[in-house]
Amino acid sequence: MVKDEDGNIIGTIGMCANTLWKDRKTISDKISDSRMLELISDTIPDSIFFKDVNGIFRHCNKVFAENRNMTKEDIIGKSEKEINTLDKKIKNTKLRKKRL
Repeated sequence: MVKDEDGNIIGTIGMCANTLWKDRKTISDKISDSRMLELISDTIPDSIFFKDVNGIFRHCNKVFAENRNMTKEDIIGKSEKEINTLDKKIKNTKLRKKRL
């Protein structure tokens, strides 16, 4: 998330890449690469996410999820529309709990 001087969110930063697993890679290589990506992206203090060509989230780091008050599991495998709907439900539930 990009924030102004007052801490208001004014934009997002994303990275897009066309990455395909090579057929020569073994399953263990793919798992190792995936785990390495997760470890690296979770140490970066900025929001990081990857979507496939259909707009489905395939990866996000902890910061991206936390900025949306969600877990990575809430995001991965879903579209932006599904995420926004879930984000609104989470915020509404928190507001209701505060009122009680």
